[in-house]
Amino acid sequence: MDILVIFGVIILSAVVIEYFIKKERSKKLKDETAKITDQLKELHERCKETMIRAEQGDAKSQLSISINYRYGSSGLNQNNMEAIKWLRKSVEQGYAPAETELGERYMEGDGLLQDYNEGIKWLQKAAAQGDARAQYYLGKAYEEGKGVVIDYNEAVGMYKKAAEQGVPGALEWFKNHDKH
Repeated sequence: MDILVIFGVIILSAVVIEYFIKKERSKKLKDETAKITDQLKELHERCKETMIRAEQGDAKSQLSISINYRYGSSGLNQNNMEAIKWLRKSVEQGYAPAETELGERYMEGDGLLQDYNEGIKWLQKAAAQGDARAQYYLGKAYEEGKGVVIDYNEAVGMYKKAAEQGVPGALEWFKNHDKH
């Protein structure tokens, strides 16, 4: 009889322990779910605010919306046509990072027909405004002869401008090539 009592106590203890473990896991899961829900609400609110600023003509917000449509992020579904629409709105205002983005997309044929000449045009506009990414991509173009005649000196000059602004690819380029 003593063994049955001990066995019953052990089983009851195991059931109670399992109950509390499940209860604790459930609490942690609820806490994590609430945290993620709050983060999603905050992200949604920021996206709405960005959309409002973009609709009001803010070039930086227009570029942000374009990128979110491009990648299907921040609660927006991936939509290349919307991405290009918002990108062009930002470019129309002469916003250099948007010009760089448009130039890159033409160079890569990403969402647009590949057109090196058009890509170079937009990269040059952005680089003239001091956009480091544009300077880096122009350096690559001059080095590889994409949309321009290969010009090593021009490539080095563009890479140098980009490296001075801390562009990792340009800094890496100088590590791998003769110093000029």
